[in-house]
Amino acid sequence: MRADRHRASSVRRVGTGAAAWLALLAAGAGASAQDEPNRPLVPSKSVEISLPAPAARAIRPIASRIELTEQEKTILGDLQDRTEKFDEPALYVMFAIAGRMTKMDPIEWEELDRPAYVNVLADPNRYRVTPLRMRVQVHYVRKLQPGAGLNFSEFWPKDRAVWELDCVQSDTPYQKDKPLRLYSIADPVEFLGQPDEIDSYKQWKYNRGREIRIAGLFFKLLRTRDRDGELRDYPEIIVWQFSRTMPSFGGGTWDAGKLSQLVPLLLLVIALGLGFYFTRRRLARLRQQDRPPPRMRQARQTAGRPQGQDSDKASVDGSVDPDLAAAAEQYLLEHGEADDKDRRH
Repeated sequence: MRADRHRASSVRRVGTGAAAWLALLAAGAGASAQDEPNRPLVPSKSVEISLPAPAARAIRPIASRIELTEQEKTILGDLQDRTEKFDEPALYVMFAIAGRMTKMDPIEWEELDRPAYVNVLADPNRYRVTPLRMRVQVHYVRKLQPGAGLNFSEFWPKDRAVWELDCVQSDTPYQKDKPLRLYSIADPVEFLGQPDEIDSYKQWKYNRGREIRIAGLFFKLLRTRDRDGELRDYPEIIVWQFSRTMPSFGGGTWDAGKLSQLVPLLLLVIALGLGFYFTRRRLARLRQQDRPPPRMRQARQTAGRPQGQDSDKASVDGSVDPDLAAAAEQYLLEHGEADDKDRRH
């Protein structure tokens, strides 16, 4: 009975303490609610903790730098694809836009789009005036200028040349099925080098093609005949910058910017060369140490000759140099036994 009363008393004390704690919590909640009457009640799961983000590099895409005037927009808006019309106002507008493009650094090259050839053919309007990059193989180059292959236009200076390049896209399979027509406002000779020949049309011809990387603006699809007389569509790209490429060991090409891929191979070649050089020096040094000194060799040769035979070290009266004879005798005493053992073996 006494134990039961004790347990009941303990339960009452615990209940009274819990009730007191609940009353204090309720009072605190009420005070908070009175202090912030307009604070919304949200589930704890929706509470987000924001941490200070690191400063990000301001990235401005290359395409956002292209600003067209209203006149340029109108002329380009009337452009039609898959026509045989070459010389038209839109071409000179594209020259002007490319002339306003700034020179890019290697990082900016990687920001350019590299669309698939088939996508450009399927939807040329999607890529109109879009900056892109390609690796191409150039076969023909022709220099044009207003009054000599081009007309005069208010959009392009009359004293500034343009280069026409016939090439194929080279960073994908089936290169012959992917011809391109480029018009460059930058001189490509610095990157292509001198041609293999110049034909009767004053075109620079590269017999096996020269690889180069281009940064340009897509213009339109030009329908014209190829050198075999077949009618086909050529994507036209207006180039404002070139970059070199280099051949890889597997056939294809690598960008010059990926030269770091060759570093491990170059380091291996250098290490092997240094190892061969120092090993050869070490062997030569060991052979030199095994050989007796010149004076000892001369003494040994002199001691082995019959008496009375002339010697390089003989004196004028025919006698042998005493010091030389003593050295020869000492050498024979020290090495004669070893030489006999070597001969027996």
